Amino acid sequence: MKELRYTLVSDGVSDKMLLPILTWLLRNHEINCAIQAAWADFRWLRKPPTTLAEKIQISLELYP
Repeated sequence: MKELRYTLVSDGVSDKMLLPILTWLLRNHEINCAIQAAWADFRWLRKPPTTLAEKIQISLELYP
């Protein structure tokens, strides 16, 4: 079965609320496979990333 996985990289916890909206948008644009959404939570890291480039790099490593 096909699957679409995406990770939301954002600035804060409240942005996690965007996951259902993004999934809904994908469904309404005829994405008919399983969708797995993840939110990149960097709060638990000893040294959280500060720049967008760092956030993207770390999210690719932690949320494949």
